[in-house]
Amino acid sequence: MYDFMLVFSVLFSLPTLATYYIIFKAFERKKTNLVYAKLILIVWTIIGVTATIIFIGGSAAREIIIAYSASAIISGLLLRIGARTRRNVNLVKL
Repeated sequence: MYDFMLVFSVLFSLPTLATYYIIFKAFERKKTNLVYAKLILIVWTIIGVTATIIFIGGSAAREIIIAYSASAIISGLLLRIGARTRRNVNLVKL
């Protein structure tokens, strides 16, 4: 049962992860303001999680959406975003 759930969890999260990565790389290339980049990426994460959970359905869908959205907001605000260099890691603090 665990293997089954793990495989489907990964498959359902791949579209959101792929588009998140593409958006992040676009922001990185355009040198977008980090505050706007974080805000848009957090919103995209919430949209992706909501779409995935609604697609899957279930009786606890609303609670799961709220929990995942809250964790996306908290981690998105707390974690740093930045670029890495070859010599060392330079993270830009917000």
